Amino acid sequence: MKNPYRLDPDDAEFSFGETNTTRPWKKVALAIGLLVVGTVLLSVGLGLYLSGKQEQGGLPLIILGSITFIPGSYHTRIAYLAWKGRNGYSLNQIPDF
Repeated sequence: MKNPYRLDPDDAEFSFGETNTTRPWKKVALAIGLLVVGTVLLSVGLGLYLSGKQEQGGLPLIILGSITFIPGSYHTRIAYLAWKGRNGYSLNQIPDF
């Protein structure tokens, strides 16, 4: 029996007839790209900051790395859980950038 209280974005009743048959690979690639760029910027920034070379720009790299890492990790997590088939997660939940 189907749970009437669970909202499934792929459900025809929930999507009002709008079905998405194509996979949003560009959105997933952008999310993974944000995650990778954020990880690199955070690593380099923390390395510079903790080594005592603050004048070489460690703090701005940490800020930029955080700005890219946080949404990248969030949307990559959504894509991964949708790929694994977890209930409540869909690739349609990743916004258009």
